[in-house]
Amino acid sequence: MTNTPAPLWPTQRGPRAALTQIGRDTGYLLVGLPLSIASFCILISGLSVSVGTAVIYVGVFLGAFTLKIARRFANLERRRLAWGGYPVPPPAIDHAPPGVERTPRGLTAWLASHYRSGQRWRELVHGLVAMPLACFTASFALAWWTAAAGGLTFWIWEPFVRAFGGADVDFGIFPHSLHLPVPNWFINLVIGFFCLVTLPWVLAGLARLHCLLAHSLLTPTSREQRRHAEQHALARTHAQAEAQSLRRLERDLHDGPQQRLIRLGMDLASATRRLDEGEANGARDLLEQARSQTDAAIAELRALSRGIAPPVLADRGLAAALTALAAGAPLPVDLALALPPAQRWPESAETTIYFSVCEALANAAKHSGANHARVDVALGDRVLVATVTDDGAGGATAIPGHGLAGLAARVTSVGGTMTLRSDPGAGTQVVVMAPCG
Repeated sequence: MTNTPAPLWPTQRGPRAALTQIGRDTGYLLVGLPLSIASFCILISGLSVSVGTAVIYVGVFLGAFTLKIARRFANLERRRLAWGGYPVPPPAIDHAPPGVERTPRGLTAWLASHYRSGQRWRELVHGLVAMPLACFTASFALAWWTAAAGGLTFWIWEPFVRAFGGADVDFGIFPHSLHLPVPNWFINLVIGFFCLVTLPWVLAGLARLHCLLAHSLLTPTSREQRRHAEQHALARTHAQAEAQSLRRLERDLHDGPQQRLIRLGMDLASATRRLDEGEANGARDLLEQARSQTDAAIAELRALSRGIAPPVLADRGLAAALTALAAGAPLPVDLALALPPAQRWPESAETTIYFSVCEALANAAKHSGANHARVDVALGDRVLVATVTDDGAGGATAIPGHGLAGLAARVTSVGGTMTLRSDPGAGTQVVVMAPCG
């Protein structure tokens, strides 16, 4: 995202484009006056009432509602500027990182999200200070249009005005009382022609004032831009990790269970044919091979299913899924859950914690020689923290292409962190933190 100012002067080529830009600038400036007056009246009233009633807590809610209205007016101004050809960047606050919900949970979190947002306060200021600027720019634009139209047509309507009782009245851009050596209609014509020629630049300059005000108050700060860029980078990393996981799952299914099931079908067909031919011994051997192929396929599917969220996680939540996982683990597991009962978190946070625990327990059972493991899951400051500890041989490392390295990449893709402690002979501890709001 860039904060590049819009061009000061019209950049369109050709008379038709210039006329279109004149119409857009005129419409933008004239319509902006009533809108800015409405914005100022509504926001100043809401701000005053909220400050006056803050002592009884009603003002706290009115203040947040006022900030929300200021966001509506700011979005309307962004759309008007874009329509006029002076676009401004959208607020970075509208974007949330992967793994964090857009809408905060609870009334307190909703209020905090409004009052802590610097972007919303800048939008409130814009809604208040735009009115005096709009009064100036709309009046100046209207006066310039009047000077152009009145000066160019002065020679047409001036005789009729004087004929109907205005003979002794001094009027026009340059009055008769100046006693200039050239006719008054000629001076007005020259001034009207000058205003008409300079009209595109004058209107663009007036619209530019609003554009500069919008760029100073309605665009994200450099800090918000960096955070916005980081959020998009995390989103791309998350999408790439998910795509890679799907490709790997597809390849594993094709190379493993699918081939075994094809072999199983062939063995069963051969066994049926031998039974029809009366070769019971040969059929029994094929059925034994088919049973072995079935067991191997089931084992491979069970291994692959560790990368797919179980139904209990989606239906009953993280606590129930971890309880079922600990009960079916290949080694004894002590599970300690310090989580609010029946509370749910973003899907990305729950799946990250679940698969992290699943992978850590699988590594402990396969590679560490552990006899016992412990799983602790707690709620930190807007993060879910899972700690898996085993009493194995230790010495585990996150080697690229292996389970722990893939787990670290998955956790990082949702904005979380993974810490590995595995001293030789001291067991292994995996700590995963996933953002949850």
